[in-house]
Amino acid sequence: MIEALAPFVNEKRKKRIEKILLNRLGSIQLAIELPSNINNALAAVRSSEAFGISKIHIITPKNDTAFSIQSVTRGAFRWTEIIFHTTFKKFYRQIKAENYLLAGGVTDHTHTSLCQLPIENPLCILIGNERRGLSAAAKAECDLLYHIPIVGMSESLNLSVSAAISLYETSKRKRISIQCLGDLSLEARRKLKASYYMNSVNERLINTLFPKI
Repeated sequence: MIEALAPFVNEKRKKRIEKILLNRLGSIQLAIELPSNINNALAAVRSSEAFGISKIHIITPKNDTAFSIQSVTRGAFRWTEIIFHTTFKKFYRQIKAENYLLAGGVTDHTHTSLCQLPIENPLCILIGNERRGLSAAAKAECDLLYHIPIVGMSESLNLSVSAAISLYETSKRKRISIQCLGDLSLEARRKLKASYYMNSVNERLINTLFPKI
Protein backbone atom coordinates (compact mmCIF):
# COMPACT_ATOMS: atom_id res chain seq x y z
CA MET A 1 0.00 0.00 0.00
CA ILE A 2 2.82 2.42 0.84
CA GLU A 3 4.58 1.63 -2.41
CA ALA A 4 1.41 2.05 -4.45
CA LEU A 5 0.48 5.39 -2.88
CA ALA A 6 3.97 6.92 -2.65
CA PRO A 7 3.92 8.47 -6.17
CA PHE A 8 0.75 10.38 -5.25
CA VAL A 9 1.99 11.87 -1.95
CA ASN A 10 4.08 15.03 -2.30
CA GLU A 11 7.58 15.12 -0.82
CA LYS A 12 6.72 17.74 1.80
CA ARG A 13 3.93 15.56 3.20
CA LYS A 14 6.18 12.47 3.14
CA LYS A 15 8.82 14.25 5.24
CA ARG A 16 6.16 15.47 7.67
CA ILE A 17 4.78 11.95 8.04
CA GLU A 18 8.23 10.48 8.71
CA LYS A 19 8.86 13.06 11.43
CA ILE A 20 5.48 12.47 13.04
CA LEU A 21 5.97 8.71 13.06
CA LEU A 22 9.28 9.05 14.89
CA ASN A 23 7.52 11.16 17.55
CA ARG A 24 4.64 8.78 18.22
CA LEU A 25 4.27 7.05 21.60
CA GLY A 26 2.52 3.71 21.55
CA SER A 27 3.09 3.11 25.26
CA ILE A 28 0.59 5.78 26.34
CA GLN A 29 -3.10 5.74 25.46
CA LEU A 30 -6.16 7.76 26.48
CA ALA A 31 -9.62 6.47 27.39
CA ILE A 32 -12.77 8.46 28.17
CA GLU A 33 -15.71 6.83 29.95
CA LEU A 34 -19.35 7.86 29.41
CA PRO A 35 -18.78 11.41 28.11
CA SER A 36 -21.96 13.51 28.44
CA ASN A 37 -20.75 16.04 25.90
CA ILE A 38 -19.10 14.25 23.01
CA ASN A 39 -17.44 17.53 21.96
CA ASN A 40 -15.32 17.44 25.13
CA ALA A 41 -14.21 13.89 24.36
CA LEU A 42 -13.38 14.75 20.78
CA ALA A 43 -11.46 17.86 21.86
CA ALA A 44 -9.31 15.48 23.89
CA VAL A 45 -8.60 13.58 20.68
CA ARG A 46 -7.05 16.72 19.23
CA SER A 47 -4.85 17.15 22.31
CA SER A 48 -3.82 13.50 22.17
CA GLU A 49 -2.69 13.79 18.58
CA ALA A 50 -0.78 16.98 19.35
CA PHE A 51 1.19 15.19 22.11
CA GLY A 52 2.00 12.23 19.87
CA ILE A 53 -0.59 9.81 21.27
CA SER A 54 -2.24 7.93 18.45
CA LYS A 55 -4.78 5.61 20.13
CA ILE A 56 -7.84 6.90 21.99
CA HIS A 57 -10.72 4.89 23.46
CA ILE A 58 -14.20 6.35 23.92
CA ILE A 59 -16.44 4.17 26.09
CA THR A 60 -20.23 4.18 25.59
CA PRO A 61 -20.69 7.79 24.41
CA LYS A 62 -24.25 9.10 24.89
CA ASN A 63 -24.41 11.04 21.62
CA ASP A 64 -23.95 10.42 17.92
CA THR A 65 -20.43 11.52 16.98
CA ALA A 66 -20.70 11.52 13.21
CA PHE A 67 -21.65 15.18 12.90
CA SER A 68 -18.96 16.53 15.20
CA ILE A 69 -15.89 14.31 14.97
CA GLN A 70 -14.30 16.16 12.06
CA SER A 71 -15.12 19.74 13.08
CA VAL A 72 -14.13 19.40 16.74
CA THR A 73 -10.91 17.47 16.20
CA ARG A 74 -9.91 19.74 13.29
CA GLY A 75 -8.64 16.80 11.26
CA ALA A 76 -6.80 15.12 14.15
CA PHE A 77 -9.04 12.07 13.71
CA ARG A 78 -7.23 11.36 10.44
CA TRP A 79 -3.96 10.86 12.31
CA THR A 80 -5.25 8.94 15.34
CA GLU A 81 -7.02 5.66 15.95
CA ILE A 82 -10.31 6.29 17.77
CA ILE A 83 -11.87 3.12 19.18
CA PHE A 84 -15.48 3.23 20.35
CA HIS A 85 -16.46 0.62 22.95
CA THR A 86 -20.06 -0.27 23.74
CA THR A 87 -19.22 -1.42 27.27
CA PHE A 88 -16.47 -0.83 29.80
CA LYS A 89 -15.82 -4.58 29.96
CA LYS A 90 -14.91 -4.71 26.27
CA PHE A 91 -12.53 -1.79 26.67
CA TYR A 92 -10.98 -3.33 29.80
CA ARG A 93 -10.40 -6.68 28.12
CA GLN A 94 -8.57 -5.03 25.25
CA ILE A 95 -6.36 -2.89 27.48
CA LYS A 96 -5.42 -5.81 29.70
CA ALA A 97 -4.76 -8.09 26.73
CA GLU A 98 -2.17 -5.52 25.65
CA ASN A 99 -0.69 -5.32 29.20
CA TYR A 100 -1.48 -1.67 29.85
CA LEU A 101 -1.57 -0.24 33.36
CA LEU A 102 -4.94 1.49 33.81
CA ALA A 103 -4.77 4.80 35.70
CA GLY A 104 -8.05 6.53 36.50
CA GLY A 105 -8.26 10.28 37.06
CA VAL A 106 -10.17 11.39 40.18
CA THR A 107 -10.58 14.59 42.23
CA ASP A 108 -9.72 12.93 45.55
CA HIS A 109 -6.27 14.23 46.52
CA THR A 110 -5.58 11.28 48.80
CA HIS A 111 -4.61 9.28 45.71
CA THR A 112 -1.42 9.35 43.63
CA SER A 113 -0.47 12.71 42.14
CA LEU A 114 -0.26 12.94 38.35
CA CYS A 115 3.49 13.55 38.48
CA GLN A 116 3.90 10.27 40.39
CA LEU A 117 2.22 8.04 37.81
CA PRO A 118 4.56 5.20 36.80
CA ILE A 119 5.57 5.47 33.15
CA GLU A 120 8.00 2.54 32.92
CA ASN A 121 5.34 0.21 31.46
CA PRO A 122 2.51 0.82 28.95
CA LEU A 123 0.00 3.23 30.50
CA CYS A 124 -3.62 4.05 29.69
CA ILE A 125 -5.06 7.24 31.18
CA LEU A 126 -8.78 6.91 31.97
CA ILE A 127 -10.88 10.08 32.35
CA GLY A 128 -14.51 10.01 33.52
CA ASN A 129 -17.79 11.77 32.91
CA GLU A 130 -17.81 15.59 33.14
CA ARG A 131 -20.34 15.66 36.00
CA ARG A 132 -19.99 12.36 37.83
CA GLY A 133 -16.41 11.39 37.13
CA LEU A 134 -15.47 7.74 36.75
CA SER A 135 -18.09 5.11 37.48
CA ALA A 136 -17.65 2.93 40.55
CA ALA A 137 -17.11 -0.09 38.28
CA ALA A 138 -14.34 1.69 36.37
CA LYS A 139 -12.60 2.79 39.58
CA ALA A 140 -12.69 -0.77 40.87
CA GLU A 141 -10.91 -2.05 37.77
CA CYS A 142 -8.20 0.62 37.70
CA ASP A 143 -4.71 -0.43 38.74
CA LEU A 144 -4.36 2.92 40.47
CA LEU A 145 -6.16 6.25 40.83
CA TYR A 146 -4.50 9.64 40.45
CA HIS A 147 -5.36 13.31 40.81
CA ILE A 148 -4.20 16.53 39.17
CA PRO A 149 -3.11 18.94 41.94
CA ILE A 150 -5.40 22.00 42.11
CA VAL A 151 -4.63 24.98 44.36
CA GLY A 152 -7.44 27.35 43.38
CA MET A 153 -11.10 27.54 44.40
CA SER A 154 -12.17 25.25 41.55
CA GLU A 155 -12.58 21.64 42.66
CA SER A 156 -12.21 20.00 39.27
CA LEU A 157 -11.16 20.55 35.66
CA ASN A 158 -12.96 20.16 32.36
CA LEU A 159 -12.71 16.67 30.85
CA SER A 160 -10.65 17.76 27.84
CA VAL A 161 -8.38 19.91 30.02
CA SER A 162 -7.79 17.02 32.43
CA ALA A 163 -6.92 14.76 29.51
CA ALA A 164 -4.56 17.31 27.98
CA ILE A 165 -2.69 17.97 31.25
CA SER A 166 -2.42 14.24 32.00
CA LEU A 167 -1.10 13.40 28.55
CA TYR A 168 1.34 16.30 28.50
CA GLU A 169 2.85 15.32 31.86
CA THR A 170 3.07 11.58 31.22
CA SER A 171 4.31 11.87 27.63
CA LYS A 172 6.99 14.38 28.67
CA ARG A 173 8.26 12.08 31.43
CA LYS A 174 8.11 9.05 29.13
CA ARG A 175 10.26 10.73 26.49
CA ILE A 176 12.79 11.76 29.11
CA SER A 177 12.83 8.20 30.46
CA ILE A 178 13.43 6.51 27.10
CA GLN A 179 15.62 9.38 25.84
CA CYS A 180 13.74 9.32 22.58
CA LEU A 181 10.76 11.20 21.10
CA GLY A 182 8.86 8.05 20.12
CA ASP A 183 8.71 4.33 20.88
CA LEU A 184 6.70 2.70 18.09
CA SER A 185 8.08 -0.52 16.64
CA LEU A 186 9.09 -0.60 12.99
CA GLU A 187 5.97 -2.61 12.15
CA ALA A 188 3.69 -0.17 14.01
CA ARG A 189 5.26 2.74 12.15
CA ARG A 190 4.73 0.96 8.82
CA LYS A 191 1.04 0.43 9.57
CA LEU A 192 0.56 4.05 10.56
CA LYS A 193 2.51 5.19 7.53
CA ALA A 194 0.15 3.28 5.25
CA SER A 195 -2.82 4.87 7.02
CA TYR A 196 -1.30 8.36 6.76
CA TYR A 197 -0.60 7.90 3.06
CA MET A 198 -4.23 6.89 2.55
CA ASN A 199 -5.36 10.04 4.35
CA SER A 200 -3.08 12.16 2.15
CA VAL A 201 -4.64 11.28 -1.20
CA ASN A 202 -8.03 11.53 -2.88
CA GLU A 203 -10.58 8.94 -1.79
CA ARG A 204 -11.40 8.14 -5.41
CA LEU A 205 -7.76 7.20 -5.96
CA ILE A 206 -7.95 4.81 -3.00
CA ASN A 207 -11.06 3.18 -4.46
CA THR A 208 -9.36 2.82 -7.82
CA LEU A 209 -6.13 1.34 -6.49
CA PHE A 210 -7.71 -0.81 -3.79
CA PRO A 211 -11.30 -1.56 -4.85
CA LYS A 212 -11.79 -4.23 -2.16
CA ILE A 213 -10.92 -2.00 0.81
